[in-house]
Amino acid sequence: MSSELPKFASADRSADAMTRVGMVGIGRMGLPIARHLLRAGVQVLGYKRSSADDFLAAGGQIQVSPAEVFAQAPIVFTCLPDDAALDAVVDGPNGFLSTKARDRIVVDFSTTRLAARLKLGEKLRGSGSTLLDCPISGIPVVVEHRKAVFLASGDRPAFDAVESLLRIVSENVYYLGPLGSGTKAKYIANYLLTVHVAAAAEAMALAQRSGLDVPQALTCFSQGAGGSFQLTQRGPRMISGSYRPAPAVLGDLVRDLGFIEEFAASLGLQSTFLATATSLVEQTIELGFGDGDPAAVLEAVRARMDASTTANAAGRAGAPRPVLGKPGSRPRAKQPVKRRSSSAPKRKRKRGKP
Repeated sequence: MSSELPKFASADRSADAMTRVGMVGIGRMGLPIARHLLRAGVQVLGYKRSSADDFLAAGGQIQVSPAEVFAQAPIVFTCLPDDAALDAVVDGPNGFLSTKARDRIVVDFSTTRLAARLKLGEKLRGSGSTLLDCPISGIPVVVEHRKAVFLASGDRPAFDAVESLLRIVSENVYYLGPLGSGTKAKYIANYLLTVHVAAAAEAMALAQRSGLDVPQALTCFSQGAGGSFQLTQRGPRMISGSYRPAPAVLGDLVRDLGFIEEFAASLGLQSTFLATATSLVEQTIELGFGDGDPAAVLEAVRARMDASTTANAAGRAGAPRPVLGKPGSRPRAKQPVKRRSSSAPKRKRKRGKP
């Protein structure tokens, strides 16, 4: 695949590439990326389906279609919500492949299904361009502070050609290997995020129900061996119940959980941790917190604890008397008493010898 890049990587085009990039998908994640580039003096040609006022105010230049962006920019960043949107941008009527442009590098920051990502790479390669798979681990505010983790994978010469641009956007840029490696790493990162949030919520619920000073307990837990980034970051929100406005929306996580489960199952992992965390996320959304921060998972944990306490109390109130027996033995069913018919002759009892 690296043989497809000599035109792009050559010195006569590198200066142009570093000063002009395309950006398709200028939303909550894409906008701060574009702003970092613009502040660094990079010309950004962008496309957004809805209003692009914030992008224009930052100094960006709006284009009428993804095809326009692809035709003019040797490097194009994409940051889109799902497989369908990404496929439309690349292979739709006004998409990248509707042009005759070649030798482009497309760096995709989206989180999508792995198989769809590999297929997209094949389409671009067939048209003479290259895809870099580069999902982001982090939320918009982390991107704004250049602290998000960029998980790049694909053709190494293509990564080398865009690395300096990525480092304008973040301090944490990693090259992970062949195409798809970035998406695999993002799945595992989101697996950890979800499980850690669920564990943090259960810990906060236990601290509260057991009568501890919860803010003090949070400080102790965060500084102790069981501390985690999610506990530190989301624990205060759990204590205050301030789930909105949310820097990251819980509802966006559900789609990723499906990808993670599919990925894990393909490798032989049936994760009980993931299953429990996923069910908590789904229940939290059912409770009306889909637009809230993942810290709202605490509400699902509380609901389950309330239901369990109620069920236990009801069970104790109507529980039958315990059957005595060996520990762990199952009580034997009571056998019906056989009553003798009144017409049946009585047997004479034999007396024993004195």
